[in-house]
Amino acid sequence: MFKRTLSVFFLCLVSCVALAADPIDSIARYSKATVSTKDGKTITIMFITGTDGKTAIILPDLIVYELTRVGDNPTPPTPPTPPTPPTPEVLTGIAKIAFDNAKPFPKDEITKVAVVFENVATQIAAGTLKTAAEVNNATKEARVKALGDARASAWNTWTVPINAELTAQSKAGKLATMDQHKVVWNDIAKGLKRAAQ
Repeated sequence: MFKRTLSVFFLCLVSCVALAADPIDSIARYSKATVSTKDGKTITIMFITGTDGKTAIILPDLIVYELTRVGDNPTPPTPPTPPTPPTPEVLTGIAKIAFDNAKPFPKDEITKVAVVFENVATQIAAGTLKTAAEVNNATKEARVKALGDARASAWNTWTVPINAELTAQSKAGKLATMDQHKVVWNDIAKGLKRAAQ
Protein backbone atom coordinates (compact mmCIF):
# COMPACT_ATOMS: atom_id res chain seq x y z
CA MET A 1 0.00 0.00 0.00
CA PHE A 2 1.29 3.54 -0.72
CA LYS A 3 2.17 5.90 2.08
CA ARG A 4 -0.29 8.86 1.84
CA THR A 5 -3.81 8.22 0.53
CA LEU A 6 -3.44 6.30 -2.74
CA SER A 7 -5.58 3.17 -2.30
CA VAL A 8 -3.88 0.75 -4.67
CA PHE A 9 -2.54 -2.66 -3.72
CA PHE A 10 0.61 -3.89 -5.29
CA LEU A 11 1.24 -7.58 -4.85
CA CYS A 12 4.45 -9.50 -5.56
CA LEU A 13 6.68 -6.51 -4.69
CA VAL A 14 8.80 -7.47 -1.74
CA SER A 15 11.56 -5.75 0.26
CA CYS A 16 11.25 -2.35 -1.44
CA VAL A 17 12.64 0.95 -0.21
CA ALA A 18 12.37 4.60 -1.20
CA LEU A 19 14.94 6.01 -3.55
CA ALA A 20 15.28 9.07 -1.34
CA ALA A 21 16.36 6.93 1.62
CA ASP A 22 18.49 4.38 -0.22
CA PRO A 23 19.10 5.19 -3.90
CA ILE A 24 18.97 2.51 -6.57
CA ASP A 25 22.43 2.15 -8.09
CA SER A 26 21.30 1.57 -11.69
CA ILE A 27 18.04 0.71 -13.39
CA ALA A 28 17.57 -2.91 -14.42
CA ARG A 29 13.99 -2.51 -15.70
CA TYR A 30 10.94 -0.28 -15.41
CA SER A 31 7.26 -0.45 -16.24
CA LYS A 32 4.20 1.83 -16.30
CA ALA A 33 0.68 1.37 -14.94
CA THR A 34 -2.50 3.47 -14.99
CA VAL A 35 -4.40 3.62 -11.71
CA SER A 36 -7.31 5.53 -10.17
CA THR A 37 -6.82 7.62 -7.04
CA LYS A 38 -9.26 7.83 -4.16
CA ASP A 39 -10.85 10.97 -5.61
CA GLY A 40 -11.44 9.32 -9.00
CA LYS A 41 -8.50 10.79 -10.90
CA THR A 42 -6.55 8.63 -13.32
CA ILE A 43 -2.78 8.88 -13.17
CA THR A 44 0.16 7.04 -14.68
CA ILE A 45 2.79 5.74 -12.36
CA MET A 46 6.15 4.15 -13.01
CA PHE A 47 7.78 1.21 -11.30
CA ILE A 48 11.58 1.13 -11.31
CA THR A 49 13.67 -1.87 -10.27
CA GLY A 50 17.41 -1.50 -9.85
CA THR A 51 20.11 -4.05 -10.51
CA ASP A 52 20.43 -4.38 -6.74
CA GLY A 53 16.84 -5.68 -6.54
CA LYS A 54 15.34 -2.58 -4.88
CA THR A 55 12.05 -1.33 -6.28
CA ALA A 56 10.45 2.13 -6.11
CA ILE A 57 7.44 3.95 -7.54
CA ILE A 58 7.39 7.41 -9.12
CA LEU A 59 4.14 9.46 -9.27
CA PRO A 60 3.45 12.38 -11.60
CA ASP A 61 4.44 14.90 -8.90
CA LEU A 62 7.93 13.32 -9.01
CA ILE A 63 7.65 12.15 -5.43
CA VAL A 64 9.23 8.78 -4.86
CA TYR A 65 7.20 6.47 -2.67
CA GLU A 66 8.33 3.41 -0.76
CA LEU A 67 6.48 0.21 -1.63
CA THR A 68 5.59 -2.30 1.04
CA ARG A 69 4.19 -5.79 0.77
CA VAL A 70 0.44 -6.23 1.30
CA GLY A 71 -0.56 -9.24 3.36
CA ASP A 72 1.33 -11.53 5.68
CA ASN A 73 4.92 -12.36 5.04
CA PRO A 74 4.77 -15.97 3.86
CA THR A 75 6.69 -18.54 5.83
CA PRO A 76 9.22 -20.29 3.63
CA PRO A 77 8.46 -23.97 3.19
CA THR A 78 10.35 -26.40 5.35
CA PRO A 79 12.90 -28.21 3.21
CA PRO A 80 12.09 -31.90 2.84
CA THR A 81 13.95 -34.27 5.09
CA PRO A 82 16.31 -36.42 3.02
CA PRO A 83 15.39 -40.08 3.13
CA THR A 84 17.33 -42.19 5.59
CA PRO A 85 19.45 -44.72 3.73
CA PRO A 86 18.40 -48.28 4.49
CA THR A 87 20.45 -50.10 7.09
CA PRO A 88 22.38 -52.96 5.48
CA GLU A 89 21.32 -56.42 6.54
CA VAL A 90 23.59 -57.88 9.19
CA LEU A 91 25.51 -60.78 7.74
CA THR A 92 25.82 -63.93 9.80
CA GLY A 93 27.10 -67.47 9.38
CA ILE A 94 28.67 -68.43 6.10
CA ALA A 95 27.58 -65.16 4.45
CA LYS A 96 29.77 -63.24 6.91
CA ILE A 97 32.64 -65.67 6.42
CA ALA A 98 32.41 -65.17 2.66
CA PHE A 99 32.29 -61.39 3.14
CA ASP A 100 35.18 -61.14 5.60
CA ASN A 101 37.58 -63.32 3.63
CA ALA A 102 36.83 -61.75 0.24
CA LYS A 103 38.02 -58.27 1.25
CA PRO A 104 41.63 -58.67 0.00
CA PHE A 105 40.48 -59.55 -3.52
CA PRO A 106 39.65 -57.16 -6.39
CA LYS A 107 36.00 -56.20 -6.46
CA ASP A 108 35.50 -57.31 -10.05
CA GLU A 109 36.69 -60.79 -9.11
CA ILE A 110 34.47 -60.83 -6.03
CA THR A 111 31.50 -60.04 -8.24
CA LYS A 112 32.39 -62.85 -10.65
CA VAL A 113 32.66 -65.40 -7.85
CA ALA A 114 29.34 -64.20 -6.40
CA VAL A 115 27.73 -64.85 -9.79
CA VAL A 116 29.26 -68.33 -9.82
CA PHE A 117 27.55 -69.22 -6.53
CA GLU A 118 24.27 -67.67 -7.63
CA ASN A 119 24.31 -69.63 -10.88
CA VAL A 120 25.08 -72.90 -9.11
CA ALA A 121 22.22 -72.22 -6.66
CA THR A 122 19.94 -71.71 -9.68
CA GLN A 123 21.07 -75.03 -11.16
CA ILE A 124 20.34 -76.74 -7.84
CA ALA A 125 16.84 -75.23 -7.80
CA ALA A 126 16.29 -76.41 -11.38
CA GLY A 127 17.29 -79.97 -10.44
CA THR A 128 20.30 -79.97 -12.75
CA LEU A 129 22.66 -80.75 -9.87
CA LYS A 130 21.51 -83.63 -7.70
CA THR A 131 24.40 -84.44 -5.35
CA ALA A 132 26.86 -82.55 -3.17
CA ALA A 133 29.71 -83.76 -5.35
CA GLU A 134 28.04 -82.34 -8.46
CA VAL A 135 27.49 -79.04 -6.68
CA ASN A 136 31.13 -78.80 -5.59
CA ASN A 137 32.48 -79.76 -9.04
CA ALA A 138 30.18 -77.30 -10.82
CA THR A 139 31.25 -74.52 -8.46
CA LYS A 140 34.96 -75.19 -8.96
CA GLU A 141 34.68 -75.41 -12.75
CA ALA A 142 32.63 -72.22 -12.97
CA ARG A 143 35.10 -70.36 -10.77
CA VAL A 144 38.02 -71.35 -12.96
CA LYS A 145 36.07 -70.36 -16.06
CA ALA A 146 35.19 -66.97 -14.56
CA LEU A 147 38.65 -66.09 -13.21
CA GLY A 148 41.13 -68.15 -15.20
CA ASP A 149 43.45 -70.79 -13.73
CA ALA A 150 45.91 -68.40 -12.06
CA ARG A 151 43.34 -66.18 -10.35
CA ALA A 152 41.14 -69.13 -9.43
CA SER A 153 44.13 -70.62 -7.60
CA ALA A 154 44.63 -67.31 -5.77
CA TRP A 155 41.12 -67.71 -4.38
CA ASN A 156 42.07 -70.99 -2.68
CA THR A 157 42.89 -69.00 0.47
CA TRP A 158 39.28 -67.80 0.48
CA THR A 159 37.89 -71.31 0.07
CA VAL A 160 39.70 -72.64 3.17
CA PRO A 161 37.37 -71.01 5.78
CA ILE A 162 34.38 -71.58 3.47
CA ASN A 163 35.11 -75.30 3.21
CA ALA A 164 35.66 -75.48 6.98
CA GLU A 165 32.20 -74.01 7.56
CA LEU A 166 30.62 -76.31 4.94
CA THR A 167 32.19 -79.31 6.67
CA ALA A 168 30.85 -78.15 10.04
CA GLN A 169 27.35 -77.66 8.59
CA SER A 170 27.47 -81.07 6.92
CA LYS A 171 28.39 -82.79 10.19
CA ALA A 172 25.53 -80.93 11.88
CA GLY A 173 23.10 -82.27 9.26
CA LYS A 174 22.50 -78.83 7.70
CA LEU A 175 23.60 -79.89 4.20
CA ALA A 176 21.60 -83.10 3.95
CA THR A 177 19.40 -81.94 1.05
CA MET A 178 19.87 -80.06 -2.21
CA ASP A 179 17.52 -77.37 -0.98
CA GLN A 180 19.85 -76.76 1.97
CA HIS A 181 22.79 -76.53 -0.47
CA LYS A 182 20.86 -73.96 -2.51
CA VAL A 183 20.25 -71.81 0.57
CA VAL A 184 23.90 -71.96 1.63
CA TRP A 185 25.18 -71.17 -1.87
CA ASN A 186 22.87 -68.15 -2.03
CA ASP A 187 24.15 -67.03 1.39
CA ILE A 188 27.73 -67.23 0.12
CA ALA A 189 26.76 -65.15 -2.91
CA LYS A 190 25.08 -62.59 -0.61
CA GLY A 191 28.27 -62.15 1.43
CA LEU A 192 30.37 -61.82 -1.71
CA LYS A 193 28.07 -59.23 -3.27
CA ARG A 194 28.25 -57.14 -0.10
CA ALA A 195 32.08 -57.32 -0.22
CA ALA A 196 32.03 -56.16 -3.85
CA GLN A 197 30.14 -52.94 -3.02
